[in-house]
Amino acid sequence: MEYEETVVEDGKSITRTRRKPFQPSTIRVKTRDDYEKMDEMHEPEPHMELPPYKDKPDMTFDVDRDMVNEKVPDMWWGAVGMCGWRGGMEDAHINEPIQLPDGDWGMLFAVFDGHGGKRVASYAAKHLPAWLTSRPAWKKKDYKKALKAAFLGLDQKLADEWWSTETGATACVVLIT
Repeated sequence: MEYEETVVEDGKSITRTRRKPFQPSTIRVKTRDDYEKMDEMHEPEPHMELPPYKDKPDMTFDVDRDMVNEKVPDMWWGAVGMCGWRGGMEDAHINEPIQLPDGDWGMLFAVFDGHGGKRVASYAAKHLPAWLTSRPAWKKKDYKKALKAAFLGLDQKLADEWWSTETGATACVVLIT
């Protein structure tokens, strides 16, 4: 939705067309447990506009870290996110232990760069671990094939959701086994 705005710059009156401001969520997603509490974030909305750019960047940092983990005690990690020029945070991440087929623990790290909104990135961050560990290739310890199958499955699932047709995400994933 667009509207006209008149501003005064250097003593001159200027009218410009702007998008209606996006109202970013104040909720910061941290772990998969937090996602479970926030399932309403994934419910389809009747209309979702692309967030506009801000006049100046938001330099607030969202820090997520876990220096001690009982399942993988030798693994230290941290993640930092910054909204920047966008009207709302569009990215999501995973930093969590993942049980390997032989019962040992590994770590799954992923950053999802949301494109046109946070919905697909948040959905992928919430559901990738379960999609990954449920693939037949995972049980055979063919992790490369399991990752590919998990992403293809998530992609197909998202293709069926009407709310994901104009947004997306790219991902960078590390699986330590």
